[in-house]
Amino acid sequence: MLQLRRTFAQKICFTLCVFWSFAAAKKVETRTTCFPENNLNLEDRLDRKDANITEVEFNRIIDQVTSYYSSIIEAHGSKFVVYKKWEDATVNAYAEQEGDEWRVAMFGGLARRPEVTADGFAMVVCHELGHHLAGFPLKGARWAASEGQSDYFATQACALKLWSNDLERNAEFRSVVPSFIKEKCDSVYQEEGRQNICYRATMAGQSLANLLAKLDVVSTPEIEHPEERRVPSTLSSHPTAQCRLDTYFSGALCDMEFPDDLIPGRMHPEGQSSLGAEKLAALYSCTDTDLYTLGKRPRCWFAPQMYIKADFAKVTAVESVGNGNGVWEPGESYEINLPLVNRLTTPLEGAKLQLSLGDQYFEESFPLIATGESSYASNPVVLKSLNDGQCGDRFSVKASVVVGKWKKDTSFDFVLGKDMSVEQVERQMNASIPDHDEQGVVSTIAGNLSQRTHLIKVNVDITHRYIGDLSIQLLTPSGKEHILLKPKAGDSGTDLKKTFDVPLNEEQIDGDWQLKVADHTERDAGVLNSWSIDFYNIVCEPTISVVSKK
Repeated sequence: MLQLRRTFAQKICFTLCVFWSFAAAKKVETRTTCFPENNLNLEDRLDRKDANITEVEFNRIIDQVTSYYSSIIEAHGSKFVVYKKWEDATVNAYAEQEGDEWRVAMFGGLARRPEVTADGFAMVVCHELGHHLAGFPLKGARWAASEGQSDYFATQACALKLWSNDLERNAEFRSVVPSFIKEKCDSVYQEEGRQNICYRATMAGQSLANLLAKLDVVSTPEIEHPEERRVPSTLSSHPTAQCRLDTYFSGALCDMEFPDDLIPGRMHPEGQSSLGAEKLAALYSCTDTDLYTLGKRPRCWFAPQMYIKADFAKVTAVESVGNGNGVWEPGESYEINLPLVNRLTTPLEGAKLQLSLGDQYFEESFPLIATGESSYASNPVVLKSLNDGQCGDRFSVKASVVVGKWKKDTSFDFVLGKDMSVEQVERQMNASIPDHDEQGVVSTIAGNLSQRTHLIKVNVDITHRYIGDLSIQLLTPSGKEHILLKPKAGDSGTDLKKTFDVPLNEEQIDGDWQLKVADHTERDAGVLNSWSIDFYNIVCEPTISVVSKK
């Protein structure tokens, strides 16, 4: 965490230095770079043997991009200026605007990195060009497209323009592309030539991700394991290495045509970050609102304002056949209702709800849903509890909403019976959590229950400046470990008062329960104030006379 904070501070310092140095030039707006500040220039040599790009190739790639885009930028009333700095060891690239000049600077230090292929270098040139042309989402009120959008533009628009006529070279990737990439590209594009460009652009993105991993000192990103983090608001700065690889891949998979005569969302009358700007940009990118399952900007940096939403969080289950106590118990049936919200700009027609439990499968249609409205399926789905279900058993209902080729899957769990609190055991601690100590602080609670317990709730009260430094683990009497909290960079909450639900599976409950809280980063200390366990049992009422709610 400390290293991450230092890196963040370095980025802030670098950004401010760049801002003030160019503000002094009066007409030059803030420069935007492809990569965070780094010292990889110290590893550079003009004659390094492991480079994939020569000076001739360096110039050829830049000239190719210039030849395609100079006229497009001129049509926007500006001049495209590219600085070729082969002898400069800087491992970066930048874009800036001054008056009617739209500039890109490329450095030999970047081109000579062994991780960077010729195609990867071409995508960096495209990325810098994207800051000028890619549009929404932009960096606030500035002229520059965000880092993620520039990555997306590189493989969605620029790669297609550069390589559409390079048929023989494109075809070479068909025999070497990993099967996962090939499968996804082939599912989007039917024409062989477009498939080949998709392979090539994605492989170029992988070479850049390898370099980004070097900069971030992380393991090499993997195309098959996209980042799971979902940002609450759109990130305009540099995403993580894995997130950027996900973006390169998504751009390659987006089959929407990007316009040459428009910078979507820039100088939009409602604001460059407005819903209106996003709606305009959505005409030229792949989105949920156009029912795309592949090719969308990844949620690890992009938070859409418009999308189709299956409101799984508000699923309702009503006892349909049973003893009338409102609890799903063995032998009873429940009516499941799952609402769908239409965030499209047009009415949503043809949506279907699919639900399954064991060998039970149902499909129901939604009626026409107006923009901004929600609706349930035309007929509710009634599911029976599993024939051999026992009180306390947990089972999972699988659900899907399908609209054409667009599909969203989820699942939600039910328990037969009702949780009833049996006992609470609390431990007041006020114990210091050692700073930057993997051993942490360990506390023990003795559980002396003879009843069967299906669920416990662990209540934790911690004071700490950076909750993201902490991990919390629970050890059961049988020796099973439950991870309640993992360290998470950037979580700067000052305290944690939270209840963690821990389902149990026939585990021993009589004996010692241990809670371990560890601080994994230097600087900030904390206190484990208290913790407790609520032990729950699950009870079922007999279904003597089964009656329908109707």
